[in-house]
Amino acid sequence: MDKSNIDKIDIQEKKAKLRGLTYALLLCFFMLLISSLIYITVRDDIYNEIDESHYGLIFKLEEDMNRTIEGVSEYAIYLSQFPETEKALYGHVEALENTASVMQTICQHNRGIDQFRLLNNKGQEIVRINVDDSGKTSIVEKENLQNKGDRYYFKEGMKANQGQIYMSRLDLNTEKGEVENST
Repeated sequence: MDKSNIDKIDIQEKKAKLRGLTYALLLCFFMLLISSLIYITVRDDIYNEIDESHYGLIFKLEEDMNRTIEGVSEYAIYLSQFPETEKALYGHVEALENTASVMQTICQHNRGIDQFRLLNNKGQEIVRINVDDSGKTSIVEKENLQNKGDRYYFKEGMKANQGQIYMSRLDLNTEKGEVENST
């Protein structure tokens, strides 16, 4: 073979290799494109499933919270109408014990309550029931009761009309001026 034939064969081989490489690159590009589309579709499906499951969870939590708030509201009304409550506010010892007992029973039967207070018109705790993480309730001793008169929820609650229930926003529990750590 002469040199021009060899050069033609080399050029043809190079063109064939280049064509093969081009096809391989195009095939890789299309495979990458298809893989990306599949990935995006699957990812979006997963995100949609997660979003839907979160919406369901959020809806359930909202229902539970509303049920708890309704229950607590009913207990607040009950306690305000309990004959011993007013006597307890004026220092009647037996009424104070009875009121504390009723408040403790309410806490024992409601997982949504972790603290229950009865405050006088100055914000002083008359009764406080604490509930620990295991659900055990305790009536706080008189010397450990606090004045909550400076707290926003007391000030706003005092503006409510008689028979009206004031619901404060949810916030971190503050005891003796310190935010309580419940870890």
